[in-house]
Amino acid sequence: MELKFTGYDRWDLSVRKEVLYEFAWSLQSAIERACSEQERETKYPFLNALYERSIKDAGRLLVTDDPIEVLNIEGRLDHLQTMLPLLKDLKR
Repeated sequence: MELKFTGYDRWDLSVRKEVLYEFAWSLQSAIERACSEQERETKYPFLNALYERSIKDAGRLLVTDDPIEVLNIEGRLDHLQTMLPLLKDLKR
C-alpha cells in the first residue's frame, strides 16, 4: 500500500523513520560537542530550543506512523544540520 502524498509504502516509511532517528541523535551529539549546555542556554538560546526540539522529534519518530509528520521532522532536522557550521563560525 502506497501512502498518498509522500509515495512511501509502509516499509519505506519505517526505514526512513529509523534513519531519521539516528540522524537526530547524531545531530544532538554534534551540538553537545560544539558547546556546553550552559553556553547553549546563555549564548545561543535559539540553538538550545532547536536542540530540545530535536530530542522531542527523536521520541516522536518512535511512535508516529504519519508520513506528513515524518516529513516535517525531517525538515526540522535538516535545518538544524545547516545551523551547525554557523555555530562553529559564531564560536570563532
